[in-house]
Amino acid sequence: MLRHQLNVLRRKSPKRVAFNNLDRLVFAGLYRLSPGLLDALKILMPQTVIRWHRAGFRAYWRWKSRPRGGRRRTPTNIRQLIREMSVANPLWGAPRIHGELLKVGINVGQTTVAKYMARRRQPPSQGWKTFLRNHADGIASMDLFVVPTISFRLLYGFLILHHSRRKLLWLSVTAHPGAQWIACQLTEGLLSAPFSDASARFGLDSYRFIFADENFSIAFGTTLMLSAGMTLIAVPLGTGLAFLMVRTDLPGRHWLEPLILLPIFIPGLVMGFGYMVALGPGGMLSEFFENSDWAATWNLYAFPALVVIAGLAHVPYVYLYVSPAMRNLDGDAEQAARSAGAGAWKVAFDVTLPMAMPAILFATVLVFFFGFELFGLPLVLGDRQGIVVLSTYLYKLGNTLAAPPYQHMAVVVVMMAAIGLPLVFMQRALLTETGRAVARQGKHLLFARFQLGLCRWPTFLLIALWLAIMVLLPVAAIVLRSFLVAEDGGLAGWGALTLEHFQALLQHAAAARSIINTVLMGTIGGGIAVACYTALALTVHCWPSRWAQAVDYLALMPRAIPGLAVGLVLLWVLVFIKPITPLREMLVSVWLAYAVVWLACGTQIVRGRLEKLDPELEEIARTVGATQSRAGFDITFPLLRKSVLAAWLLIFLMFVRDYSTAIYLIAPGNEIAGPLLVSLWAQSSMDLVSALSVIIIAILGTGALIVSRLGVCPYD
Repeated sequence: MLRHQLNVLRRKSPKRVAFNNLDRLVFAGLYRLSPGLLDALKILMPQTVIRWHRAGFRAYWRWKSRPRGGRRRTPTNIRQLIREMSVANPLWGAPRIHGELLKVGINVGQTTVAKYMARRRQPPSQGWKTFLRNHADGIASMDLFVVPTISFRLLYGFLILHHSRRKLLWLSVTAHPGAQWIACQLTEGLLSAPFSDASARFGLDSYRFIFADENFSIAFGTTLMLSAGMTLIAVPLGTGLAFLMVRTDLPGRHWLEPLILLPIFIPGLVMGFGYMVALGPGGMLSEFFENSDWAATWNLYAFPALVVIAGLAHVPYVYLYVSPAMRNLDGDAEQAARSAGAGAWKVAFDVTLPMAMPAILFATVLVFFFGFELFGLPLVLGDRQGIVVLSTYLYKLGNTLAAPPYQHMAVVVVMMAAIGLPLVFMQRALLTETGRAVARQGKHLLFARFQLGLCRWPTFLLIALWLAIMVLLPVAAIVLRSFLVAEDGGLAGWGALTLEHFQALLQHAAAARSIINTVLMGTIGGGIAVACYTALALTVHCWPSRWAQAVDYLALMPRAIPGLAVGLVLLWVLVFIKPITPLREMLVSVWLAYAVVWLACGTQIVRGRLEKLDPELEEIARTVGATQSRAGFDITFPLLRKSVLAAWLLIFLMFVRDYSTAIYLIAPGNEIAGPLLVSLWAQSSMDLVSALSVIIIAILGTGALIVSRLGVCPYD
């Protein structure tokens, strides 16, 4: 009966029944609860209900995935800066502008830069044909080709052709080509004359060129001001710190003492990058202060900021040399001054500091000399403002032209050596005077400490603040930067921590190889270097001749030349002396440069212990019939064991933190972490720079921890 009634109603109703949304919802819901109800449908097709159900499913999930605000818009000032940079530099593309923005701490994506660059109706530069016609005088083409001979041999030719007059500049043929042969052909072909040209002669043309270069004059003046400024900051603060740690009742001085030396082991390039991440434009603290009520007013890239940071970073060097002198001062003179009625600070300024004056003068000359070899901080913090010192001038002089002007670079090296040699010999004289003063006054004598009274804890907090600024701030900024993702307008939040930067670094073949080479260089290379330093120190100590003194002074010569220049000189030696040229592509060349740079430091550590040994011990051994070698093996060597261990650990740290010596010696296969860090910085690979910096800090931290646990004191 019900079926017949439905058939009657279906005959009288229109052929297509109209349904509203509620009807569709009811049918779709019933189908969702019981799919078998499709067999009972009479007024519509089952496919219609299924289509309604699917449409409702799509509508539900479209509503669930609706946009809720989107990603953060790029700030207006950054968009305007991108547009202005693209207009002012029409030949710059998005990758170049993106790299320049990353250098100043503005983290935006390359696609964002391309989006906001100024649009041009015409190409940004002239066409290729016009470019060739306008610059044909300065363009040369080269080709490496193969020529089969009549005897079925293959000869490889290298051709350089000048575009202006189709002039043949260079043609060379060999049966055994290689990377070294091609590099030699490029060097010989692109220079005005080969190195071995018979027309080469001595002259002053290179000196005239350098002295007439305005950039050299500016770099020299800037270096003088930087050295003087950092000396004026580091020497008073380091001397005061040594006095507070050694001669007063400062709280916590026993565990503060190893922390004070930590800035010595942080590479300048890493420290500069840390300050850029923390305090540069778009840095972490800069963004924090901009979002708060206190706006950031500092300019990290200004010259005063560079002087202050460099001065504070060299405070530990002054402390390292002044604190032993303070520790070895006789307390009788101070006690006599107190008995005469002099106050505490009167005694400090009129008695204590004058007795430590040789060590203070030595530290002053040392810090002033360090200003001439400073490289990492000026490269990172000064390059954006055009601040150039002698080391960065030498570095840019070699990277500006296709063929490095070695004759001009040699002039800069000679000038730096001419400044460094008098300073080094002055240090030697002051060091001798300091040793005599210590010998006259005695060692580790008892003395009454100055009472700081109410100033004890404020002084402690000031030292802790200095440590936080020089160590904690840059290291923490680099570590955070290595785990954060760069996005448009800045860094991502804490929820976007990632290991992608370290994964990309390990996938970088040169980076992974450089980490292994760095550890090997510090451990095995450092041990071999310390063995050579010990042999040299023993030779000078046991050789009663004036030649021994000459050898001692010759060991100081490499210290007068910055590490960057030493690496460059070693490169010239490897290039000009053909029998040892294959060493250029081996890790031995890098080790040789490091060993020469730290020759004076390693030798001095061992010699300092030798001078403290009583010569009567060996004389007694020889009296009972022992030979010189037997006395050395049974008496001298066991007493030197701790000093040799200390020298090995400290040389390990110096080898790892050195980043400028091997810049010109790096070749595929002998990469080192420090020079690779400079290369990645030049390529604006900030993610890889941060990850590699963290790994270097981890290696140095491990070495410093071992030094501390073994009780090795650098100043002992």
